[in-house]
Amino acid sequence: MDRELAKIPSGSQYNDTRSQWYSRIFNSVNWLSFMVNENVISDKKMIEHIKPIVAKYYEDTFLKNATVDERNSSSYPELKKLYQTIKK
Repeated sequence: MDRELAKIPSGSQYNDTRSQWYSRIFNSVNWLSFMVNENVISDKKMIEHIKPIVAKYYEDTFLKNATVDERNSSSYPELKKLYQTIKK
């Protein structure tokens, strides 16, 4: 998904397309976070591998590219929950 997002030209006329790709990324990371939060993924080695990836996406992608509503609302709750757990 990151590669597809990178192919989108800059310019405000592409904001909708870019927003759709960010939504796909956030939904995917939210789903992965849900599986960790609910112990669907319980392998400790796997979780330790996932944690820095989730933190990086949250800090570098979500906080910079999510809309104000997405950041401040109940959108992507599992991503936010796992990030808070990682940062403790």
